[in-house]
Amino acid sequence: MRANGKIISWDSRKNCGYALAKAGGSEIFIESKDFQESHYQPVVGQQIKFAVQEAKRGVPTGHDIQFVGNKVHTKKRSWYGFTWCAILLLVVFTCWLYLEKVLPLALLIYYGALSVISFSCYFLDKRAARKDLWRLKESTLQLWAFFGGWPGALIAQGVLRHKIRKPLFLFVFYLIVSLHLGLLFFYLSEQGDVWIRSFLVNLQFEVSGNEYFSVLQVWWWKLQRLLDL
Repeated sequence: MRANGKIISWDSRKNCGYALAKAGGSEIFIESKDFQESHYQPVVGQQIKFAVQEAKRGVPTGHDIQFVGNKVHTKKRSWYGFTWCAILLLVVFTCWLYLEKVLPLALLIYYGALSVISFSCYFLDKRAARKDLWRLKESTLQLWAFFGGWPGALIAQGVLRHKIRKPLFLFVFYLIVSLHLGLLFFYLSEQGDVWIRSFLVNLQFEVSGNEYFSVLQVWWWKLQRLLDL
């Protein structure tokens, strides 16, 4: 059931408030995530149209909210433009590294597959939030980003505009992004190249069952290379 009404109170810090239908009745709880135009800030007095549902605790809630009439809402300040610039730079930089044969195709496929999974998790969580269904844990979203799906998570934040109003969540997320970018630049450095190659050689020695003395020789060779740089 859809109803017309207006916003009678709004807390910009918590991104929620209450609306009152024109037909009367009890106050309707509304949240910013349920607005179709999520890039605008609702204000008191704004005319809206919404679908009314009963929440689990018996409090009516508004979903699929639209702004109607004279729009008095204000545009939000957000990182929307910054997110899209970061996505564009990421795509260009990745393509350049691949064309220069710096990054192997297997690594790109790995990050691409996890990015698809991460984007899908954001999509499902966004849909669940709109329909008041079971939500994915924030730790699950961060875990997929940590294992390599952060490019997909970054794209989801820009496209779906999901999880962009939670400072703590974004702080942890960008720590994960910084960690992966730091590992990438270390991989591209001369020292990183030596370390990774020596690690793979060591792994090959250990898996093939060579004597421990041979493994020590490889590590000694790696140390000498690092000291010479």
